[in-house]
Amino acid sequence: MATLAPRLLLPSALTLGGMLSGALGALASWAPLGAFVLFAVPKKRVSKSRSRIRRAGQLAQSGPRLVTNAYSCPACGEQKLPHRVCGRPDCSTLLREHNRRAAAASPPQNDAGPSEPA
Repeated sequence: MATLAPRLLLPSALTLGGMLSGALGALASWAPLGAFVLFAVPKKRVSKSRSRIRRAGQLAQSGPRLVTNAYSCPACGEQKLPHRVCGRPDCSTLLREHNRRAAAASPPQNDAGPSEPA
């Protein structure tokens, strides 16, 4: 059966293929006419807690990381990380640094005792 209504001729920019080629450029060249290009997008934002839980599991699977910047303590020779105190409890590195800073901050004291007025 033939329809009595006249057919509308649309320019190529208004057809679906024209919209795809105009809007998506190179992606439309491989998409057949009438096909929709869908991109994977998250439905909701992933919270900080969930992303950290996932990242912690990935780090656990990869194993521990090798420490490349360890060096030896100048007082006892044990391996330590930079800007950290040596792990040995009897090492004098921490005590020596603490005493040096305390001496620089406080004024010198006279050990002769209180002076008597003359």
